Amino acid sequence: MEDLSTDSLMRMQVEQLEREKKELNQRLRTASKRIDHIERAYRKDEGPLVAQDYAEQQATDRATFETLQRSRIEGARQAFQDDMTTKKRLSRVMHDYLQRKELIIAQRSEEHTARLAESHKRIEEEKEKRRAAYLKEKEEEERQRLEAETIRREQEAEEARQEAGEYASLR
Repeated sequence: MEDLSTDSLMRMQVEQLEREKKELNQRLRTASKRIDHIERAYRKDEGPLVAQDYAEQQATDRATFETLQRSRIEGARQAFQDDMTTKKRLSRVMHDYLQRKELIIAQRSEEHTARLAESHKRIEEEKEKRRAAYLKEKEEEERQRLEAETIRREQEAEEARQEAGEYASLR
């Protein structure tokens, strides 16, 4: 060991690492080949099994589909039967229902007619009130206009008399 220098030690370590690396690569290559051979053997053996599995899957899918279809059809048939039973049961009551409906409609129609007549009556009363108020307002305006006209004429007559009185005193 004494005759080994640091350089030779490093070289030995590098060589050792390279040897280990080569061995590892060789082992990996060997394992890869084995796996490849095994995989090919599986494919060869399982090729026919895939087709068989596909056929089995189709058969189970078909059976499931048919079962679901039957249950859906049966459910629809049962719902139809229930609906028909309900229809029969309700058809016995339909005559009474229609009579009651007509009675209620007649009552509401009468109430509506009465409300409508009352509404028209109130509208006419309001119209009359507004007409009366409008006529009263017009009469008031006319009276005020006439009063203003009369006052204006009186003032003009008074002014005319005063002017005539002034002319007479000036003469």
